[in-house]
Amino acid sequence: MGIRVLDWHNLQHIWSTYKVKPLAYFLAQCKLSWLGHVARLLETKYPHIAFFAQLKGATYGRGRPP
Repeated sequence: MGIRVLDWHNLQHIWSTYKVKPLAYFLAQCKLSWLGHVARLLETKYPHIAFFAQLKGATYGRGRPP
């Protein structure tokens, strides 16, 4: 690639020059792929139950908890 540590290029320059995507992009892609898999599972499967579980009678407000 011809990039040395001493060159001090910012990451956006490297990503655009060499047409690569950041690692965070690939991690998010894997997480979303897994989420789609769990969402398509039958509602009787444990991963689906655990992911979409809510407490009965609980209300969930917006923002950070007190």
